[in-house]
Amino acid sequence: MKTLLLWLRGFVQASATRETDWGMVMAASMMVAVPVIAFFMIVQSKMSSGLVGGAVKD
Repeated sequence: MKTLLLWLRGFVQASATRETDWGMVMAASMMVAVPVIAFFMIVQSKMSSGLVGGAVKD
């Protein structure tokens, strides 16, 4: 089982004998980045409120 970054690196290494298809590499990069960004946007407010709430002393 490979991590997403190793899977992405496979696109570049697979084309080592021929010209790299940068369009395919960029599409694969977006497939890796979009779920991470979406997850961050969903939990950002909960993380920041949890950190601030834990730092406030009653």
